[in-house]
Amino acid sequence: MTSQNVATEWTPVTVRGVMVPMRDGVRLATDIAIPSKDGVDPFNGRFPTLILRTPYSREAMAAMPTDVVANAAIPGPAAGVRRGYVVVYQDVRGCYGSEGQFSPLVNEAADGLDTMEWIRSQPWSDGRVSFFGPSYHGGAAMAAAGQAPDGLVTAFLQSPAPAQYGGGWPYFDDIFGLGAAVQWTIQQSQMAACRVSEDQLSLVREELLGFSSTVNLIPPVEANFPGDSFTRLLKTLPIRDMPVARHFAWWREWLDQRNLVAEENDDRFARATIPMMHVGGWYDLFLRNTYEQYERLTREAASVEAREGQRMIIGPWSHVDCLLFPSQAAVDGEALNLAWMDQNLKKIRHPFFDHPVTIYVMGENRWRAEASWPLPDTERTRFYLHSRGGANTALGDGLLSTDLPVYESADQYRYDPADPVPSIGGIDLWGSRAAQSEAESRSDVLCYTSAELAEDVEVTGKITATLFAASSAEDTDWWMRLVDVGPDGKAETLSHGAVRARYRMGRARPQPLKPGEIVEYSIDMQATSNVFKKGHRIRVEVSSSCFPLGERHPNSFVDPFSATEADFVVATQTIYHDAEHASFVELPVIPLARERRWIDTPFPLAGGKHLDFGRGAGL
Repeated sequence: MTSQNVATEWTPVTVRGVMVPMRDGVRLATDIAIPSKDGVDPFNGRFPTLILRTPYSREAMAAMPTDVVANAAIPGPAAGVRRGYVVVYQDVRGCYGSEGQFSPLVNEAADGLDTMEWIRSQPWSDGRVSFFGPSYHGGAAMAAAGQAPDGLVTAFLQSPAPAQYGGGWPYFDDIFGLGAAVQWTIQQSQMAACRVSEDQLSLVREELLGFSSTVNLIPPVEANFPGDSFTRLLKTLPIRDMPVARHFAWWREWLDQRNLVAEENDDRFARATIPMMHVGGWYDLFLRNTYEQYERLTREAASVEAREGQRMIIGPWSHVDCLLFPSQAAVDGEALNLAWMDQNLKKIRHPFFDHPVTIYVMGENRWRAEASWPLPDTERTRFYLHSRGGANTALGDGLLSTDLPVYESADQYRYDPADPVPSIGGIDLWGSRAAQSEAESRSDVLCYTSAELAEDVEVTGKITATLFAASSAEDTDWWMRLVDVGPDGKAETLSHGAVRARYRMGRARPQPLKPGEIVEYSIDMQATSNVFKKGHRIRVEVSSSCFPLGERHPNSFVDPFSATEADFVVATQTIYHDAEHASFVELPVIPLARERRWIDTPFPLAGGKHLDFGRGAGL
């Protein structure tokens, strides 16, 4: 072991506000923590470098408390330096101390590469670097990593936001993620991340004061709005004129490119040449990004070493709150991150990384190691929707079973855009395994519930659904949700997905519906890992809204972002489940007889504590 590997030998000397030039002359503000023997002068040696590129202030990120860092998997500069790394925190283009214009995720590939090249030319660099960070930082890291630059050895990607218009932010599939998009934009406006004129800033503050007396907002945004004022803000129409958000260029860009089909940088997986660590949560806004990146890299990366070197861990947390960890299962994310860096940059093997995939299995509430994703031996099992025409609410006659339907009456409900079904937990910015009783008491929510289970049923993997439906409107949305119902009737959400009718032929070909025509829809309900215990029941919900997780559909074939209440149409929605129109959800069932490799909590957090990791740090 070299001296650079000794975790207690080094103390940081930080050089602040270095303006690193990009290829177009724009300079990015950068702080550099360099190992030192005496805490005064940088050591005369060369070290590998860890890079965090952020739109949330390099100074604020570096000053995050240690308990928050542990949950965020963001090594602080001092912790990284103690392990023998140079640690670089940089404001991305147009944010805080950096020059240029901020445009979310647009410049991160080129700017990441230019930052890397500058670092590798410095006297303290040994030429090897790694990117790391959650959310936006993870997206920025993947953008650079996908270019396969010289000197990049690995990356640690947590809850990444690698693409827009379909990657969970601001769009997931066909639906605009209104709540998260507005929260993020308000946060950016209040954290001075983006340069606006004094007149614009004055308008932003005036508009915020119309909904809240608290102007200096930090996440969670909702908590800073009294009563239902945040909901009132999100109901502002048209969406193009959303208070605060309307003043920022990216808001208009997001809305104007709704029909964008092409995945940004879609060839980045085939170019990748390095092992990467992928960290996600079952209730994370960017869950699908995590497992899809892992899948594609293990299949498409440019070398055998890269394909075999990917690792993934998914736990029961959301994007910004570790609320779901039992105390005995909490993970120290900083320790996990640094162990990964040590293995790849210093060849210090850690046995945990011998497991290609590690998942937290809810219901069993234990960690398990797996050889691959999707899991081997998965039995894709169809559970069909049944009823006598009265599946409305949890008290209705909706049934869910593996039996094929024969002749059954269709179910109907009315969707009124003025009274949308509320989003409660699930896969979201502040996602959770929340009880659905409020939603399931509404007549515009159909519930299909299995009989009590005679034995445990494990569902681990990607969930899809096929829905046969008709609407009296020319356009509408369809939402489906998977729910675990306990013996006491408590119904807890697991996963969900949605489609927009106009995009049934593709995002590039929006087409109105013919009212009353039965259409077959395919719905991606994302993924989960949950054991439905003996005595529990499996439930599937169907509705047409989930607000404010998703925008309200006006039920008319108009630009949804220009729509007002004058465009609202109350639609009669019909769900079919007969022999010719067998609606079903397809669950990835893991056979009970399959061998399971349960493991202890990886990198257990000292004291079993788990705290919020996103407050003040953004997406």
